[in-house]
Amino acid sequence: MRPRAADRWRAGRAGRARVGGRPYRGLSAYEPEDARWFFGREHAVGVLVARLAGRPDERGPLTVVAPSGAGKSSLLRAGLLAALRRGALPGAQGWPVLLFVPGERPVDELLGRMGDGAGMDVLALARSLRQGPGEFAAHVRAALASNPTPSPAAHDPNPSLVTHDLGPSPAGAGPSPAAHASGASPAGAGLGPSGEPAAGRRVVLVVDQLEQVFTLCSDPAERHTFLAAVHALATSGAALVVLGLRAGFYGHCLAYPELVGSLRDGHLPLGPLTLPELREIIAGPARAAGLTMEPGLAELLLRDMGVLPGTADYGTGPVHEPGALPLLSHTLLATWARRRGNTLTVDGYRSTGGISGAVAATAEHVYRGLDPHGQEIARRVLLQMVCVGEDNVEARRPVDLRSLPEPHFPAAATAEVVESFARARLLTLDAEHAQLAHEALLRAWPRLREWILADRAGLRTRRQLREAAEAWRREGRDPSLLFRGTRLQSAHDWAASGDTALTGLEQEFLDAGLAARAAEEAGARRRCAAWWRCSPCCWCWPWPPR
Repeated sequence: MRPRAADRWRAGRAGRARVGGRPYRGLSAYEPEDARWFFGREHAVGVLVARLAGRPDERGPLTVVAPSGAGKSSLLRAGLLAALRRGALPGAQGWPVLLFVPGERPVDELLGRMGDGAGMDVLALARSLRQGPGEFAAHVRAALASNPTPSPAAHDPNPSLVTHDLGPSPAGAGPSPAAHASGASPAGAGLGPSGEPAAGRRVVLVVDQLEQVFTLCSDPAERHTFLAAVHALATSGAALVVLGLRAGFYGHCLAYPELVGSLRDGHLPLGPLTLPELREIIAGPARAAGLTMEPGLAELLLRDMGVLPGTADYGTGPVHEPGALPLLSHTLLATWARRRGNTLTVDGYRSTGGISGAVAATAEHVYRGLDPHGQEIARRVLLQMVCVGEDNVEARRPVDLRSLPEPHFPAAATAEVVESFARARLLTLDAEHAQLAHEALLRAWPRLREWILADRAGLRTRRQLREAAEAWRREGRDPSLLFRGTRLQSAHDWAASGDTALTGLEQEFLDAGLAARAAEEAGARRRCAAWWRCSPCCWCWPWPPR
C-alpha cells in the first residue's frame, strides 16, 4: 500500500478511536479502557488475581485456557489489567504491566515490549538472551533493581500491546467490577500483606493468544527461545507471567517441557458463563451507559443463545456454547446501533438477523455495498487474513496492507474496502496491520466460509510459501532453504493459476527457486555434452552415465 493510502487508513482509524460511548464491543475484545463496559466475568477476574497473589516465584506462568469465543482476551485486558491498575494485587504499586500477543516474531515482540514498557535496553536484553534464558531473567531482575522508580506509562496505538505502571487510580475513578471481585482496595497498592513496602519490583507480563507461537511463528528455534525466556522470567521471580491460550492448542504445548510444568501447576480453565453472568453481559453495559432494555429483549436474547426456559441460575452443565459469546456481543452492538432513543428494542434486535445471523447480515451488507471491483478486492484481502495450519486448523492472521502487491490490491481501493469492514467492526486495525476482529467470523459468514473451503489447498500452500520465504530472508537468502523438486513445482503451479497475489518476498523466493532449478538443469546438460565429447566409445556404454 502506498504511503498516502496508508496515511489515509491510519487517519481513519484515529478518527474512529475518538468516537466513544459504545457500551458493546462487537467481535473485538474489550480493552483496558473498556473496563466500565465489562461485565459478567467478575468472579473469574477475582480468581485470577487471587491465584497471582498467592503464586510463589518458582512456580512458573499462570495459564488461562479457554475455547475460542469464551472471552479470554477480554478477561485479560478489561478484567485483569483493570483490576491490577486499581490496586487489586497487594505490593505491586510501580510494577510495569505489559500485555501483548506474540505475532510472527515473538522474541522481537518480547524484547521490544520489555524495552518500551519497562524502560530496559533492548540490545542488552538481546545479548543476555543469546547467552541463555537464565542469563536473560537475571539481567531483567538486575535492571528492575537498578530502576526502582516506575517510568511513565507508555501509550501505544497498537491494540496488541498495553503498557501500564501500577499505581493509584486517576482521581475520581471508582473501582471496577473486577476490583470488587478481587476484594482488593486501591489503598493497599504498593504494600505487601504485612503493610511493609514490597520486597522487590517485578514485571507483570501478560501474553494473550499464546497460540500464535504455533500459528504465526514459523521458526521452531525462535518459538523455543521465546517460551524458554518467558518461563525463566516466571520461575526466577523477575516477572509474574499470565498466558492466555486457546484450548484447541493445549496439545501443542505438551511438546515443550516449560509449558508442561506451567499447565500442571498453573492451569486456570475459563468455562461457559452461568446464567446470572450471561444476564450481566447483556444488561450490564446498557445499564452503565444509562440505557434501558425493552421488556422481553433479554429473554429473547437468552432464548436465541440456546438457554432453555426454566433454566436455573446455577444449574448443572453449560447454559450456552462458548463460541456464541462473540456473536452475542456483535448482536448487542448492532441492536444498540438501532436503538430508539435510550432504549434497546425487540424490533431493533430482530432487524439485526438475531444471534445466529447478525454477523453474517453485517458482513453481507458491507460486501454488497461495494462495487464488483471492491468485492473482488474484499475476497482477496480477507483470504489473506486466513491461515490454515498443518493440522488443518483455521486461524486468523494479521496482514501488513503495505506489503500487498499493487496490481491485485490498488492502494486507494484497498484502503476503502478495509475501512468499510473496519467501520462495521468486522476488522481491527493498528498502525501497521489489519486482521479479522474474531475467529468467529471464519464460521459465521457463509460467503467467507465458501471462499475458504474453495481455496483451502491454496491457503495451505500460501502459508508454506510465506513461512519458507520468511526463513530464507532471515538466514540471509541461504540457497539451501529454497524449494526444490515437487515442492517447488507445486508452488509454481499454484502461483501460475493467476489468482494468488504473491507479496514481493514470496515472489522473490519462488523466482530464486526457479532460477536455481534452471541453473542446475543447465549445468547437467553441459556435463552430459562434455561427457559425450570426451567418450569415443560412448555408443556402447550404459546410459545414462553414472
